[in-house]
Amino acid sequence: MPEENEMITALAQNTDAVVEYINIPTIIENIVSRNAILLPLYGFHLWLPKAHVQASVSGSIILAGVLLKLGGYGVVRFLFLLDKINICDYFIDFFLYLSVYGGLLVRFFCLRQRDLKVLIAYSSVVHISIMFFGLLGFSFFGYYGAIFIILSHGFISPIMFYFLTFIYNINHSRSLLILKGLVIVSPLYCLY
Repeated sequence: MPEENEMITALAQNTDAVVEYINIPTIIENIVSRNAILLPLYGFHLWLPKAHVQASVSGSIILAGVLLKLGGYGVVRFLFLLDKINICDYFIDFFLYLSVYGGLLVRFFCLRQRDLKVLIAYSSVVHISIMFFGLLGFSFFGYYGAIFIILSHGFISPIMFYFLTFIYNINHSRSLLILKGLVIVSPLYCLY
């Protein structure tokens, strides 16, 4: 108990003193288990396309607009601790390769996808991978660029699911094979 009280007191006074009480595996476990699943990074993203397909329109809008941004918020909150404990020496290369490799691989998944709802979900994984790559640079532009991507993705992705609902109500299909001439008929929907 005295160690917990000392840690709480140190946290209230100065964040530099907290670093002495935190071990690196605890930080990594917290980031990976709680935030990487919500981000979603490649490898932790397997639930996202299935959740979007099974969810209703309002569920997909909330999932894309709010829930996925909580992982980005968690990483932004952990960023000052990651910079102070020099996690770059240990795991930064792994997370950088994971975000770059995952972003490139999921882009190829997007090219092969025929369902528009799953396509939007996979494109969210690509955008979040770019955001995570920017955050791991520990730079001014990377930090604010990642926040810009989080905010813009929080507005654009729900709008894309909302437009997809209109397209589905008119054509009764989400398949790209059936909707391939949609850009000629209604270019406003294809703007997003």
